[in-house]
This record gives sequence, C-alpha cells and structure tokens, in this order.
Amino acid sequence: MNFGENAKTHQFEAVTVLGHPMLFTSAHLDHSTIPRGVHLYAVRHHSEDCERPVQICSWAVVNRYGSLLSSTPIPLKHHPKLDNRFKDIDPNRDWERAGYSVHLRDYLENYPVQKPRRVDHER
Repeated sequence: MNFGENAKTHQFEAVTVLGHPMLFTSAHLDHSTIPRGVHLYAVRHHSEDCERPVQICSWAVVNRYGSLLSSTPIPLKHHPKLDNRFKDIDPNRDWERAGYSVHLRDYLENYPVQKPRRVDHER
C-alpha cells in the first residue's frame, strides 16, 4: 500500500530555498515515486503563523507545512534526542516563491541530480 501523491505526476510549486531552485507541495508524497538522487525534505511552519515556513527537516509531524524536493542536498544538523535533522530558515530571506507550477521531470531537465563528489583522502 502506497501513501501520498505520486511525485512523478504531481504538479509542484517552484520555489528558491537557500539560493537553490526546489519544488514545494503541501501534499504528502509517496516516497517510492521519488527518483533516486532527489532529496526529500519536510518543511515546518511557525507555531503562531501557519503561512511562514521556518524549518527544513528530515521529517515533521507537528507544524507540518509541506514537502520539498531538491536535486541539491541541503546540509541539516542532527538532533540525536529526536533522531531527526534540522535547518532553521528565515521565510523572508531564505524562501522565495517563483509564482509558477512545474512537474518533477521538467525540474530535473533544468536542474539534474547532483552526483556525489568523490572525496580524495589526504595522505
């Protein structure tokens, strides 16, 4: 049994978050429909204003604003007590709505998945 919208057919809102083009939806997404290499993040809203996204995290139950998909990874800080990762954002500075909708396939044509860089170890 699958839960949520099919990411491959869903229409997303184009946004720029932390300087990176991303896809946003308030819908829950079926994780099995997200292509390999595409990063899924939960977004939480301010507890007193449900229209202000204030945090990106691995998962959210309380104050869930929606979901972000990105071809570029977002570094998140690990919170060991909650077994979750977080990054606080300023909705006025870090979140910009592009004003149009887009499908995942079109986004990936313009912003392909970033392959992990190979790290050479110092000798």
